[in-house]
Amino acid sequence: MSVFLVNIGNTHTQVCREDLSELQTLKSVDFVEYAQQSFREEDTLYIACVVKKLREPLEQLDLNVEFLNYSHLNINFSRVSPETIGADRLANIAAVVKLKQNILILDCGTCVTAEFISQCGSFDGGFIMPGRSLSRKALNSFTSQLPEVPLSDHYILLGKNTEEAIQSGVDSMSGLAIQKYTEELSKTYEEISVVLTGGDAPFYSKFISSKFNTEELLTLKGLQAVICNKS
Repeated sequence: MSVFLVNIGNTHTQVCREDLSELQTLKSVDFVEYAQQSFREEDTLYIACVVKKLREPLEQLDLNVEFLNYSHLNINFSRVSPETIGADRLANIAAVVKLKQNILILDCGTCVTAEFISQCGSFDGGFIMPGRSLSRKALNSFTSQLPEVPLSDHYILLGKNTEEAIQSGVDSMSGLAIQKYTEELSKTYEEISVVLTGGDAPFYSKFISSKFNTEELLTLKGLQAVICNKS
């Protein structure tokens, strides 16, 4: 029997073994077919999934499948509604809670999510906002003339044409929102450590003035931590 960790995001899915080896990334829409072809009946999959429509077909596979939920975490959820928290956010929380520090997690993907875990081991809340790519798609989809502007590694304050104006509006405003949010949170909590993850983490890191670390496999490490706690 082999154990695999699976992080199913809105766009991409990460798959690896329990020790984080043999990492693969594929499109989430392709994962059910991949699972049918790649795993054996005796294999166990621990899954953090935010794509609701994939749960049922995965549960019907002849595999041992366990979906992450808040009951798997040894953490104080008394200040929030834990049953509403996405599995990716729960896994991120599980990855850092043992550090016993004030930690702000920023997961920068299709959506940008924040989770704040206090040094006392409680999840105190966070936010969810559209990521840069999603914001671009929304402007293109819900207007008649605005184009979908490609992502850029840099941001500009003053756009000189429509494309630059979209880049400025989306990139500068979302980046500055992150910057302001971390600054405001620091007024309430002392010595906050910021942890960045997700495909767009390099862009948002430019707006973090405090100490931060980047953890590419944070969600998978959270699943790994949950398994260790169950042993």
